[in-house]
Amino acid sequence: MDELNNDPAAETAEVETTETTDVADKATPDAEVEKWKALSRKWEDRAKNSAKELDEIKRASLTDAERALEDAKAAAKAEALAEFGGKLAEAELRTQAARAGVELPDSISRFVNVSALLDDSGQPNAAAISEFVSTLAPVTPAFPNVGVGPQNNGGGGVPQLTYDDIRRMSPYEIDKARVEGRLNALLGLQ
Repeated sequence: MDELNNDPAAETAEVETTETTDVADKATPDAEVEKWKALSRKWEDRAKNSAKELDEIKRASLTDAERALEDAKAAAKAEALAEFGGKLAEAELRTQAARAGVELPDSISRFVNVSALLDDSGQPNAAAISEFVSTLAPVTPAFPNVGVGPQNNGGGGVPQLTYDDIRRMSPYEIDKARVEGRLNALLGLQ
C-alpha cells in the first residue's frame, strides 16, 4: 500500500527523521549536557509558574482576615530581608573572596553596593557575587619566595644564607655553613 502512496512530502519527512536520529546518535557529551540543562530550566520555569498560579488561587479563596494576615507576613518578610539581605550578601561576598584568595577591606559596603548583589527575593545572588569576585585580583605575598634566604627551608629545614650573609663571614664560618647545608641554595644543591 505504501507503493501506491507517492507523496513526496511523506518521503521528505521520513528522510529528515532518519537524519535527525543519526545526528542525535552522534551527539557529543557536551551537547547532551546542554540539552538536559535546557530541559531542566524549562521544567523549573513551569514549576515556578505553577506555584505562582497556585498562590493566586489560594489568595483568591482567602477571607479578608486571612488575606490581611498574609499581607502582614509578606511585609514582615520583606522588611527582614531588607534589613539583613545586605549583611547576607556581604557575608557571601567575603566567603567567595576568601575561597578565591582575594582580600576585601573591612568596610567593603562603603565601596560596593551590596544590595545589587541580591536577587529578586532578597537573597544573595551567588552568580553575581562570583562574577564580581572573579574581577578582583588575588592577594600576592609582599615578599615572594625567590628560593634563597631565610624563607627557603629547602635544606632539610635549615635556613639558607644569602650573598650578603657570606660577605660578613670569615672563611671558617663559610665552610661551617657549607657543612651544615646552609649554602645549598646558593650552590645549587637543592
